[in-house]
Amino acid sequence: MPDHDEALSRDILPTLNINFEWRRLISDALQSYADSIIRNLDDSLVDDFRNQFQALINDLYTVDTVLSERLFVSLERTTDQTITGGVPDTIDWDQVHGISAVEMWNSLVPDRIIIPEFETGFYQMSGAVWFPSSGAAHNRIVKITVNGTVVYNVTVTTAQQQSVTFAYGQLLFGDDIVRLQIESPTTIAVQGNTDGITTFSIVRIPHEI
Repeated sequence: MPDHDEALSRDILPTLNINFEWRRLISDALQSYADSIIRNLDDSLVDDFRNQFQALINDLYTVDTVLSERLFVSLERTTDQTITGGVPDTIDWDQVHGISAVEMWNSLVPDRIIIPEFETGFYQMSGAVWFPSSGAAHNRIVKITVNGTVVYNVTVTTAQQQSVTFAYGQLLFGDDIVRLQIESPTTIAVQGNTDGITTFSIVRIPHEI
């Protein structure tokens, strides 16, 4: 990145603008992710996580933070998807955004995010699943799977229309396959419409292993 008194060439301006927009988006999102993670951490791990989070924010705003060093993709379900009762079902995404969309998602296999080869790192996963109202309260389970293994789940019991938000981070390796699964005892429709859009995002963040 150029120094503050260096003339800006035409080539560098798009990169500066994208970095500015990306940092503004990620800063707000990361704070939300961090709050969610801290609520689920053992007390003994909170201070260490806070230190890692602060280091991340410091790194995000250093002058030499380069967009190409980051991986980020955000998926959306913009139409309702029926989830069969009693069977875990994977969300098929129909919209993609983010600087790593081409590398991490393919419309031919829309149910997965694929970590690019040689891009091992600590990844933050988050999103929101919209459930419709129902006649009776039921357990609704949101699961993140990596290579078919459940690594995170959250359960809500409600009969009301509700958005279930989640956030989870872990070390992922190149070619890992990440999916979002929904499980309900009765057949329901995960919403993707004007009432709410179901989303799933993943971003690689600095983390010392």
